[in-house]
Amino acid sequence: VADKVKEMYKILAKQKKFVFNKLFPIKKHEKQEVVTAFSGLLELSRRNKVQTSQDEIFGDIVVEKKVNKS
Repeated sequence: VADKVKEMYKILAKQKKFVFNKLFPIKKHEKQEVVTAFSGLLELSRRNKVQTSQDEIFGDIVVEKKVNKS
């Protein structure tokens, strides 16, 4: 899970947002890898590092890095 968190965070360092389903498509990755990546996404969300949105059930999950307002 930690490796997937790092992978997603590296992507967010380069770009403002990404679509989870396009980064880890089930057709190109093992199910276990996608589940692990999703667990990492949930952890990032729990820590308030990212914001996620989904327009419809089973739709694309858009992940954006949260901006700290300090």
